[in-house]
Amino acid sequence: MGRTVCAICTTGLIDPQTGHELAAFRRELVDVLARKCTVWTFVTTGASWDSIRLANQHCRNVCLRCHSAISIAKRCIGIQRLKALQISDCIKQMADRKVETLVYMLVFQRDEPS
Repeated sequence: MGRTVCAICTTGLIDPQTGHELAAFRRELVDVLARKCTVWTFVTTGASWDSIRLANQHCRNVCLRCHSAISIAKRCIGIQRLKALQISDCIKQMADRKVETLVYMLVFQRDEPS
């Protein structure tokens, strides 16, 4: 199953038998504070395929609905500002958890994760 469903809401994305796309999806970096540039930047700057593959290994498939929730959560938590600061791993982990919690609440419309 793994990459054939959304990593958050488990919506089917790719038919495992045929490989056809069932729903639109995006690749999203698992660690929200780790990304320094996008895969598109790698491609347009002429990075090696090995570096593109390595960056892609740290991503997960998410449906567009969950991708939107992740983007909203990142803005609410202030991830872009945190990236500019030298912060401890503990603070990074707390920010990651806050993003994941907010995404869960946005996607599943609940007051708190169970």
